[in-house]
Amino acid sequence: MKLIAAELAADPAIAASNRKFYDRYERWSARWAPHMNALEIADGVNIFAKRKGPTENRLTPRARATFSEQTPELMDETATGDWLEFLCGQGLAYLRAHVKYLGSAEFTVVRIEEEVRDRVRLTLVRARPGKSGTPGKSGT
Repeated sequence: MKLIAAELAADPAIAASNRKFYDRYERWSARWAPHMNALEIADGVNIFAKRKGPTENRLTPRARATFSEQTPELMDETATGDWLEFLCGQGLAYLRAHVKYLGSAEFTVVRIEEEVRDRVRLTLVRARPGKSGTPGKSGT
């Protein structure tokens, strides 16, 4: 989340746009119904990270194979021209943050060797999520 927030805040136009929308939300929504849909502002960026359903933490076959799955929310359904270009810049900043994270993440990997029915089974277990570390390095 810190990398996403830093990447979006690095562009002054994106940071100003976010502040404008958060102020508008505060003025027209939060002050009238503060109990409804609170924003989750992390380092100046609204990131819905705390809202998890009861099945999201289950380790399904998809969750075992999928390292990171997120969806950026942009108002791009009817965007054209300069507004669409601006939104594309936000999307690229979001993707850059993820590439930086994946490039710097370090993982603890546990190697399990066991004998089952006269066969050796080797299992590698990688803790997730990885810890953001030095770019280009990964744990083994």
